[in-house]
Amino acid sequence: MRRGLEIANRYGCDKPLRQSSTLLNMIDTMGYGIHSMNVGQAKRYLPLPDNDLSDRNAVKLTLYGSFIDTEYSQTLYQNKELPFEKVMQLDKESKTRVKTREETTVKTKVKTKVKILDLIAKKPGITREELAKTLELSIDGIDWNLRELKKARKLRRIGSKKGGYWEVVSDETEI
Repeated sequence: MRRGLEIANRYGCDKPLRQSSTLLNMIDTMGYGIHSMNVGQAKRYLPLPDNDLSDRNAVKLTLYGSFIDTEYSQTLYQNKELPFEKVMQLDKESKTRVKTREETTVKTKVKTKVKILDLIAKKPGITREELAKTLELSIDGIDWNLRELKKARKLRRIGSKKGGYWEVVSDETEI
């Protein structure tokens, strides 16, 4: 019981709340909480919690409440009797795949914006349709990127939609 009370004390809970939470088994006093969370997440086909041990005085857990990799979840669903060590291995592989996917997406978005700025710098009167064709993107994709570039103050429209042109904003130029 001492361990659960120390955790509750750390977060400023008052004494009656600590005692009632402990009596109702809402505070882990035996040290099985993290293991129980891992097993519970696996039974729900969700990613295992991430443990952050960077603070010597605390363990920070990130619990996922939704699927982040359908392949991982499907594997758990189809193989309900996997040993926990295998679940941990699959979880690590899944998070690596997701991280790589996210990094690739960010790099692609940055490259696309750079290409758009380059094309506009070369031809300020370029149309959305020409950008879409050149970059092999949809008009909606071009519109999204143009909005993002305008929000980031890297691009502005001079004149009307039909008769105007784009201007790439350098760091020295103010809007």
